Amino acid sequence: MRFKLFTILGFVFLFLGFTPSLLNFRVFADEDFDISTVAKYTVAANGETTVAQTVSVKNKKEFVYTPSYTISVGFSDVRNLASFNSDGPIENSIKDENGGKKIELTFPKRVVGIGSVNQFTVSFVTSQVTQGKGSVWEVSIPGLSEPETFDAYSAQVIVPSAFGPPNIIKPYKKFSYGQTYSFTRDEIGKSGIFIIFGDTQFYTLDLVYHLSNNELLPIKTEIALPPPTSYQDVRIKSIDPKPQDVYQDDDGNWLAVYTLPARKNLDVRVKEIVKLSAIPVFTTGGPKSYDTAENKYWEKNLGEIQSIAKTLNSPQDIYNYVVGRLTYNFEKVSLDNKRLGAAGVLNRPDFAVCLEFTDLFVALARAKGIPARAVEGYALTENSKLRPLSLVSDILHSWPEYYDAESKQWIMVDPTWGNTTHGMDYFNTLDFDHIAFVVKGKSSTYPVPAGGYKIDDKSRDLSVSVGGEENFIDTYQSSVSANFPQSAMTGLPIIGSVTVTNLGTVPMSGKTLEISSELKPEIQSFSVETLPPYARRTIPVEFNETPLLTSKNFKVKISFDGNSVFKTIKVGILPSYTFVILGGILIVGSIIVAKITYKTWSIYIQRRKGESALRREGKRP
Repeated sequence: MRFKLFTILGFVFLFLGFTPSLLNFRVFADEDFDISTVAKYTVAANGETTVAQTVSVKNKKEFVYTPSYTISVGFSDVRNLASFNSDGPIENSIKDENGGKKIELTFPKRVVGIGSVNQFTVSFVTSQVTQGKGSVWEVSIPGLSEPETFDAYSAQVIVPSAFGPPNIIKPYKKFSYGQTYSFTRDEIGKSGIFIIFGDTQFYTLDLVYHLSNNELLPIKTEIALPPPTSYQDVRIKSIDPKPQDVYQDDDGNWLAVYTLPARKNLDVRVKEIVKLSAIPVFTTGGPKSYDTAENKYWEKNLGEIQSIAKTLNSPQDIYNYVVGRLTYNFEKVSLDNKRLGAAGVLNRPDFAVCLEFTDLFVALARAKGIPARAVEGYALTENSKLRPLSLVSDILHSWPEYYDAESKQWIMVDPTWGNTTHGMDYFNTLDFDHIAFVVKGKSSTYPVPAGGYKIDDKSRDLSVSVGGEENFIDTYQSSVSANFPQSAMTGLPIIGSVTVTNLGTVPMSGKTLEISSELKPEIQSFSVETLPPYARRTIPVEFNETPLLTSKNFKVKISFDGNSVFKTIKVGILPSYTFVILGGILIVGSIIVAKITYKTWSIYIQRRKGESALRREGKRP
């Protein structure tokens, strides 16, 4: 009796580093074996995860058997390795392979005969499945390199009750709250399993902005501070040096204003605390008309883009199209990384990085009349092959967002990572790893995100660390000051201004500045829409002219956000001795200047006459 010897290579969870013999295995596996696997991931309270894989290899032919079995795992941390079957322990060996481990089992006896099953279990402990990050736990299980290899495959994830209910589950599916979460082969696919436990995550950002003025005159410039979005709230811990002003642009970005002297450089250091959600929970402004308009890199009116858009019916259709049409090019990042835009990447779909994925999504969405914008910021990744970053300046990333009219929220999606993770769902849910630095709707090129303000390309200007909840403090403080003349003349309007400043850590909105006085109008109200921290607004104020014979002190009360200041304006024909003294000075000064001018002119005329006389005398023969 002859037996066909064959070594089965079962690649259970590995994205990269496949060995060529896998292709041979697939041919023989379909013909000779049925393979099914039950995987169980049991997570301890400290995050240590016990992985147990029970594999059943069923013979489909009489004269074949499996002398060995190899599993390549994408974890470098593999401890307490054990392998066994009903007869006892199975000999195993482990080797390093492409940043992971390769486990090989050698079976002590042959299992032969049609329908015979070789069933065995491999188990080990790893710290790389479950990670505790600040206030959340993340369970990340890589996908199957060749799902079709398995006739059946299922996975169970068992977590401690202390983890609480999951916030995000990829692949997207609904579970009733419990401690066990089950997935099928088709659900796992090549993208794997990703579960987040926890509602919010906190990050501390330490940012450096390098500003330079090479001009001969002072210039006014601005830097973009990470703003609040529908997924994040922010608190500015410090800005050094403090800006002249901070204002919010039409896209909701916070821009800090500085004046740079001629030929000077300035480094601005910002510490900010970000409270991040994996789903949109914070209220932000709705779309603007330009959020569906043509823009550089977002060529929505291009014929090809219009034609493609007609075949797509929803934001998810657009997402799926971009994920499937483009291929992430890892080499482009190290080249000049010239931005192709939506039109350019359609001609070179295999030469895309995150900017092109974003640009194509935005252009197609706008072509469908769906408001869409680009987001640029910081994305935390522990695997740059699965979740790459492409903006090079420090380590930045780009992703799009669209406006959902039903929920009245901006929804962020990431087609780049949807592509590079082999289909993990970054449409229905995001994660706790995307921190927005700027939002671009009005312009596709401005503002510049933190990390892009460089004088030396080698400088590292971003530091992002998990934590900082204790510094996420709501401080409400404001100030108000007034600039009015102490004296004013009758018959003329009285012009001044009021400046309000946000000295707290929380943006102010919907506040009212109120000015009351016996002057006309007696009550003036001004709406102050949005004041980010460090922001100041100067509001011009004017009172009507008073009757010509008025002689009175008028009190003015200025109130804002619980603060009040009082001013007194003296109104009269000659409202104060200041005017008399000033008038006297002007009259005396005018007389002196007139006398000096008269004398100087007389001397000049005399000199002119003398010079003429000398010239006349010189002409005599």
